[in-house]
Formats: sequence, C-alpha cells, structure tokens
Amino acid sequence: IEQNTKMGIEIIDSANNGYIKATNVNAGGFIGYMYQNKGNLIISESTNNGNISGKTCVGGLIGLVQDTKMDGSISNCSNNGN
Repeated sequence: IEQNTKMGIEIIDSANNGYIKATNVNAGGFIGYMYQNKGNLIISESTNNGNISGKTCVGGLIGLVQDTKMDGSISNCSNNGN
C-alpha cells in the first residue's frame, strides 16, 4: 500500500492460513508494506497461522510500515506461524 493521501484500514476477526513468500523484502501475514500513508490502521482479533518468509522486513502481521502518519492499533492478535 503506497502513497495514498488518506485511507482507513480495518482488519478485524481475520485469519491468514496461507504461506507467504517474498522473493526479496516486505512480507507480512496481513500487510507486507505501507509507505507514506495517512489515516487509521486497526488490526484486532486476528491471527496469522501461515509461514511468512523473505530476506528482510518480514513479520507475522506486518512486514514494514515506513514514513507514515497514521493512527494505529494492534490488539488481541496472535502469530502462530514461522
């Protein structure tokens, strides 16, 4: 998700059960990469069960959030993948 002026993202009561493989960088169970965004980001009651792989910036829920001006929260989430 790149260079949007203002955007709200809500990921609620969700699950990732798939395998996600980045050939290079920025992999996440729900969001791989966010750059220069404004707005709200909420991830709650969600679980990553899948394996996530890549060279750098790899996370169970989010890979990389960079240079953003967002209000965000992550609550009651879990990562069970590798």
